[in-house]
Formats: sequence, structure tokens, C-alpha cells
Amino acid sequence: DLSVWRKTAAKLGAAQASATKSTSRAFKAANETDDEWALRLWRRMDRDSSGKITLSELKCEEFHNIIRHAVAPESGTSTGGAQYGRTKVNIDEAIKLCLRKADSNHDKLLSFEEFRSLLLVLKEPHKAKYSANLVFALFDLNANRFLDRAEFRELYRFLLGRNPTEIEFEAEWDRLASLGSPAKDLVTQEEYTIWLRFSDDPAIRQMAPEDDDVTELRAGTSPGTRGPVVNLASTRPKSMEARGLWNQMFNAGINPGHVNDNRPAGAREYFSRSHSLPELKRFWEGHKGSTFKPHLTDMSCPPKSYGSPKMSPKCLSTQVQVGTMSWEDHWVTPARFRRGFHVDERPLKPRAIFGDLKDCSNVQDSSPAALRAKKRQLDAKIARRRALGGSSRFCASAVEPW
Repeated sequence: DLSVWRKTAAKLGAAQASATKSTSRAFKAANETDDEWALRLWRRMDRDSSGKITLSELKCEEFHNIIRHAVAPESGTSTGGAQYGRTKVNIDEAIKLCLRKADSNHDKLLSFEEFRSLLLVLKEPHKAKYSANLVFALFDLNANRFLDRAEFRELYRFLLGRNPTEIEFEAEWDRLASLGSPAKDLVTQEEYTIWLRFSDDPAIRQMAPEDDDVTELRAGTSPGTRGPVVNLASTRPKSMEARGLWNQMFNAGINPGHVNDNRPAGAREYFSRSHSLPELKRFWEGHKGSTFKPHLTDMSCPPKSYGSPKMSPKCLSTQVQVGTMSWEDHWVTPARFRRGFHVDERPLKPRAIFGDLKDCSNVQDSSPAALRAKKRQLDAKIARRRALGGSSRFCASAVEPW
């Protein structure tokens, strides 16, 4: 009714106002300095007032919005909404990346100076080397430092701001996969950075780092580097203590050789997906051998042409669409199916199976008196059969037919 609708609308309005307030307080106000903005967020995130910020304290709505703004400043700043609601991202991996790069003393905690330096870096999204690495970390869902086909589809959709067509996706994936080894179906971060630099889309190309940034991405910086700007270029940890948590999906099950043993019913793989021709060609080029070499040769050859028969068919009825096969026209029906069953063809069963024998097939009169007379005749035949001796007893039909 109307009252229920009003209550629902009030709840939705309150939730939207709360989300807007959470988004607005995450960013720097017009009358705030950088230090005041960092101090306000520091007091907000340091919930236990310990003077250090842990990984769990960074996983809050305000810091999520800051990361979103760093990777896509023109798209909006909320972690929800229609644009991001259908995109699966690994926000936890991006937060771990920020913590690992801002933690200069490798204690897995952020002091106020480290936190302030991190905010100053994330506030400037035009620094492409930082946003490119954050985008890579966001869509590396299994945190294996590689992008597979499904992860790149989500990343490309995020960069375009819409769902790409299948032709657009296949063209970009073939271009990206051609930068690496043909045998593998994974993309490294360096190959992803090269793809950004040579993309045909200007909006994607502007996120690519410059040549100096690419050199810094490959080399990285030493663990003891300090300064007001935190290096977010390299994503590989510098020590074992900074390694990410173990992925439970890698645990061995009952049969480690089969991936479906520990997967739910909706995530199991029974059939391989269909591959495009460039993907199939790269696979055959990476696995050259006696098995795949003929297929690779046939791919570059023109299609084979099969000639038509030169002799006329013997049975013209089989060449039309409604024709029949010749062997069906002259099929001989077995004799047992051409005539019905007769009682004489049934083998004689032992008398113990049924009662007194009664043969009424030739009796015209079915009155009780006629049936009794016929029964007396049959009883006399049975008595004469029992009186026979020797083997003739079992061949009564030859002596006296029924």
C-alpha cells in the first residue's frame, strides 16, 4: 500500500544520502590543505588510535573511493552504481599493492608520513604509471600477477566504459596475446603496459606510462628508498614478509590432476571453449610436432574441392529428396511374421502344469453334455496312452494322434 511504499522510499533515500556522504568525505574539500585532508582521513581510518594503520583498517569505503578515483577520475567516484556494479574487481589486491608500496620500513603498517605520501600519489591520477598498475591489480582476480582471458574482458570493459562487442574484444585480445609466447594464454604486466601504449583508443592510450616510467617499472626501486612520493611502479614484493596471503584455491584435493574435484557444480569445466582462428594458430605454432603440424599446414592451404561423380546413378529414386532406399523396397518378410500363430506349433507342455486336457477346437456343440462326452473321449485316450509300454509311451502322437 501507500504507507509501505513511502517507508521503502524513505529507506532508499537515506541509503543514497549515506553513500553520497561517504563519497564526499573521502575527497579533499575546497578549503582543505593536503595535510588537513590526510589528517582527517587518518583519524577516520585509525579506528583503534594506535598510531598505525593496518590492512584491515584500509579496507573501508573512503579508501575504496580514493582508489576508484585514481584509476578512473572521469567515470565517477563511488564503489557502487550502474557502471561498477556489474564489473568484478579485486579491490583487496589493489589495497595490498598500495600498502606494500607505501610501507617503506616493511612492517606491514602505515605511519602517518607513509599514509600522507600514499594519498598524495593517489590524488594525482594523471600519473599514468600509478593508475596503470592499480588497474592491473584491480582486475588480477586470482592475484597471480597475470591476466587471463576472462580478467582482460572485465578490464577492457572497465576502460571502455561499456560492454565491448565480440569483434572488438577478439581483436584486442589477439593483439595483446601476440606480445607474449604463443603457447601461453596469460598476459604479464609488462605486456599489458605495452598494449596500453599502442592502443587505438586515445582514452586507453593516455593511461600508458612514458618511456622513463616503463624503465622504472622494470627496474623498480630499492626497499630503503624514502621520499614524499611512493613508488607504485613495481608490483613484485621485495621480501617474503610482504608476500600476499596463500590462495586457498591452490590447495590439492582428492585428485590433484582434475580441476573439478573441489569446484561447485556451477564452476566446473567439462568442455573447452571455442577458440578464434588467431588463437588456434598461436596454439599450433607454440606446440609444433607431428600432431599439430599438419593442422597448421592445412590452415594456410586453400580449401579442398571435391569433384562431382561422372557416372549416372543406377537408382534414380535415391537421388531425389523424397526417394527411398532400394533395400527397403525388396525386403523379404520372415515366414514367422507372414502367418499367424497356430496352437499346433506350441510344444506339448507337461500335464502337471494345467488340469485335464480339453481340446474344443473342433467341437461344434458347446453344450455341457457335449463337453462331458468329449472329456470322456479324452480320458479314454489318456488311459490307452498310459497302458503303452516302453518307448512307445512317449511317442503316443505317432500311435494315436490327438
